[in-house]
Amino acid sequence: MQYAIDRNIMTSCDSLSQLEQYGELNPGGKCAVRINPGVGAGHHEKVVTGGKKTKFGISESDIDEIFKICDKYNLTIAGINQHIGSLFMEPTPYLDAVANLLRIAKRFDNLEFIDFGGGYGIPYHKLDDEKEYDMADFKKRLEPIIDSFVADYGKAPLFKSEPGRYCVAEGSVILGRVHATKDNSGHHFIGTDVGMNVLVRPSMYDSWHDIEILRVGKPVSRKELAPANVCGNICESGDLLCKDRPLPKAEKGDLVCVLDTGAYGYSMCSTYNSRPRPAEVLVKSDGSLQLIRKRETYEDLLKLM
Repeated sequence: MQYAIDRNIMTSCDSLSQLEQYGELNPGGKCAVRINPGVGAGHHEKVVTGGKKTKFGISESDIDEIFKICDKYNLTIAGINQHIGSLFMEPTPYLDAVANLLRIAKRFDNLEFIDFGGGYGIPYHKLDDEKEYDMADFKKRLEPIIDSFVADYGKAPLFKSEPGRYCVAEGSVILGRVHATKDNSGHHFIGTDVGMNVLVRPSMYDSWHDIEILRVGKPVSRKELAPANVCGNICESGDLLCKDRPLPKAEKGDLVCVLDTGAYGYSMCSTYNSRPRPAEVLVKSDGSLQLIRKRETYEDLLKLM
């Protein structure tokens, strides 16, 4: 917090205790506060960041305490922000949270900005023809809510949003190799080198990523599918990219292409089980390739020892 204050970086306080600390460090300063809108949404309970059961934000019932702390330290609240969760494909909960935050915003004078957060989803079920998030329809429903607030508030603060995943998730895939196939008690397993250290989302959130089986020099038909468990090389039963997923028959040496890994892919990648992290290759608009992150080696893993 002191680092941000020294560099005049706008800081949003997530709790009354943080706001108190900010006032002690920077009396007379300007900051923002994060409000818990009482509404949450997301693809898994672990990524729902609004509502009564989450650790985030200041409850509406504590807003009077915000003003008391501001008076105590002569603080100015320049903005308010929220975030209800990650990966929603239906906008109603988000719009409800926007309307609720704008209602709360009227209790604050002369706000410079209001940040609605993000969480817009992308179609992870592409192979089943899932539709994209309808941003045009969302815009039509959002604008009247904002216009009504501006008319009542008497000014238009800077309205912000955080598209995050929506911008980057579809910009990357993970390519792995099939090293073995086996059947255990009626369950078929496809063993790959894409462990949960490379992509943790399926193990952590039960997240869905479409998977394609690729074979050099020969197309793989999706007409004949059979349930398969695609697993990685980590010594945990939860190291699965999918469970009983209808997939084409895979053979040793095939490539496994995991789609839509640009968000929370490499950023959550680790060296768990002493597995070096993979390389990253940029595919340029002209089709040429550029190595943008080197593959880790075991020597890299030992450097900090």
